[in-house]
Amino acid sequence: MSVVLLSALAAAGVYLARVAPIVVAYKAKMLCSEVFVGRREPRAVLADLEADDLAPLRYIATSIDSATQSVTATGLSVVTRRAVHQNGRGCTISFGADVPRELQTPSGHDSSRTIDESPEDAELLLDAPPNPALEGVIDRAFAEPDPQRLRRTRAIVVVHKGHVVAERYATGFTATTPVLGWSMAKSVMNALVGILVKNGRLSLDRPVAIPEWQGTGDPRREITLDHLLRMSSGLRFDEGMTSPLTDVTYMLLDTGDASGFAMAKALDVAPGVRWQYSSGTTNIIARVLRNVFNDDRAYYAFPRRALFDRLGMTNAVIETDAAGTFIGSSFMYATPATGPALACCICRMECGKAIAFSPKGGSRTADHRHRIPMAAMERISGWKVTRFRRRVTKDNL
Repeated sequence: MSVVLLSALAAAGVYLARVAPIVVAYKAKMLCSEVFVGRREPRAVLADLEADDLAPLRYIATSIDSATQSVTATGLSVVTRRAVHQNGRGCTISFGADVPRELQTPSGHDSSRTIDESPEDAELLLDAPPNPALEGVIDRAFAEPDPQRLRRTRAIVVVHKGHVVAERYATGFTATTPVLGWSMAKSVMNALVGILVKNGRLSLDRPVAIPEWQGTGDPRREITLDHLLRMSSGLRFDEGMTSPLTDVTYMLLDTGDASGFAMAKALDVAPGVRWQYSSGTTNIIARVLRNVFNDDRAYYAFPRRALFDRLGMTNAVIETDAAGTFIGSSFMYATPATGPALACCICRMECGKAIAFSPKGGSRTADHRHRIPMAAMERISGWKVTRFRRRVTKDNL
């Protein structure tokens, strides 16, 4: 019995040693982003981070340094992670290394242009009167019928035919509060790919130039940008959310190079054979985009110059990892109305999570199920990217 008990304790110790750095990093990163990017009160953020299935995080101590705009979290008195805020690049887990601040990109509008951009004005009418028929639906979305399991709805923005017909925000949130979009960031990354494809700086159908895949006999040499956009690269990747030890949590929280982690994965099947949802492939795309530019300042400025400024997404930011590459799979903050604005701009119709654009007459989607006519895509990805002439009484983008 003692041998069994000792074995069980040893296994538990090994598991805890592997999990602790991930959960400590999660608390540091989320607290940093919500305070310095989302501009929320630390007490409210901690209440969220220590509730329900995240209750164990209350045993992780945190300290906020406003002078350096950083958060340090410590668990088990020995595991420490620090997240640092950088203007224009969000919060990054530092893993003990100094984040290179000389590569910062200032936030706010930058009128300089580095690619072919000639935006035209278009209208997205955001001043439609409230729709009473939607009030009951929104009431239910914000209701908390189970005090033991709160929904915590933060914001709802409903757009119909280019009009915001309903919106509501929880206490502590406003129309100008940047919120984390998680995998909605994938749509933005793929739209950025489309802009570069249109301008001839990327090709969808040629193998991507990943140096780590160029070895003789390496089957990953056949992976194209189209495979990555469709999530059919064949690369092994565990996207499971039932354990903190899956590939996706390790990639986001326990490695300083998310794209490098994903690129190191071996093939499970040949490219183009199987669809498999993978945040790893989007972060590989983020590295492909980075390789297009001659310097990182241009890379960091690209989303704002090419897309965000055109849509009035003044508060949008894609966060980077410690290696300086966008974590395009998951870590993008933007105000609640920017999602509908981007969707309206892309196709004026329902669209999937991961859309990129091809100048050959259609869009590439990550699930193989749709091919939307290019006529519906003209207002994005460099064909005719527009900025909205907003009729608003408040800045809700």
